[in-house]
This record gives sequence, C-alpha cells and structure tokens, in this order.
Amino acid sequence: MPKEFVCFFAGAQKPKRETKQGVYCRMENKISQSAKAIFELINQVESNDEFSDKVSVMDFMCGTGKSTAISMKIRQAIETNQGLLVVTDSVERLEHYMEPYDDELRSFLQENRSRVTILTGRNYAKEHAHIASRPILLITTQRFFRYTTDEIENKFLQWDEGQRKLAIFDEKPILYDQHTLDPKAMNDFETAYIYGIQDKNHMEDKFLLIS
Repeated sequence: MPKEFVCFFAGAQKPKRETKQGVYCRMENKISQSAKAIFELINQVESNDEFSDKVSVMDFMCGTGKSTAISMKIRQAIETNQGLLVVTDSVERLEHYMEPYDDELRSFLQENRSRVTILTGRNYAKEHAHIASRPILLITTQRFFRYTTDEIENKFLQWDEGQRKLAIFDEKPILYDQHTLDPKAMNDFETAYIYGIQDKNHMEDKFLLIS
C-alpha cells in the first residue's frame, strides 16, 4: 500500500428511525452540520502526516450524515482531480452517494458522473474499462475482496494520473484474531513476562505491572 493510504471505517447500518436533524435536513434539502463536521474530520485525518500510514476508525451513529459527508468527499476529489476509493456493502448505498439529499450537491455529482466509476456485478463488463481513466472508484465490499493485495494496489489504488491515496470503507469493520483473556491466558502471560524475559534487575517493576 502507498504510504499515504488511509482507510476510514464507519458503522454503516440501516437506521431504524430518522433522527430529528436528519428528517429536517432531508425535508429542506440541506446539508446538516453533523455531515459538514464529519467531512472536515476526514479532511483533517487525511492531511495529518501522523495518520498517513495508518487505518483510522471513526464510529458515527446512523442518521448523522456519513453518506452526505462521503458525497462531499467525492465532490472534493472531482474538483481537485484527486483519486478516491469508496467501498461499502451494497450497490444501493454506492448509488446513494451520487444522489445526496442536497440539491446543489446532487446536481454537481450528476453533472460530473463521467468522473466516477461505480463497479458492481451488474455493470462490471461495461465499467471495468473506466477504472484507470476516472479518479473516483466506488465498489462493493464483496467485489473488492475478491482480489489479491497486488491486484488491489495495481488496479484500484492507481489511476492514469496518480494514486487513490484515500480509501473510505463505509461499514462496520471486522476485527480478526480476537482472544479472550481467561485465567489461563493471564497465567501464561505472567509466566512468560516474569520468567521468560531475562531481566532480574527489574523484578519488582514486573510484579507491579501485572498486579
């Protein structure tokens, strides 16, 4: 992965009910303040060198404007001619990014639809040819993880004019290698830490740390 590659994970789930703010903003066709705040937060993380080679996990409640913020990032990428990769778990959500509730934002995205590739199983044969020529790539999780790491780096993180340095995964992340710290695991750790590391000069510090 390029050093600048950043992933953004959000707890994307279908909301059981609209928030008052979400209902108001959708009726008025306005971008909510929370969506603007999420957009600015993504920009801050993206521009901070401290996070340039790390995965950033951001957790937002349903209805706070995640999808709108992603639509705003797509617009920003189009305006600056920067590459962007967006991955989520449904075709409907990918299409929704291009049709936000805000009238002006939706109009801009539709006028610049030729700058975006939405890659799904239904249109793969047609859209596959545009992956390298368009800076914005939207793809489903299922299709994204069919590819090897090398294929992802060469096919999805590169385009004709540079790299797609920001990748947004709009869904709840899956955490692997989870281990339960039961009494046996703690005893094994204590044995390895106290007696496995040859450092007899700091035994009191070791006992204090695990007590």
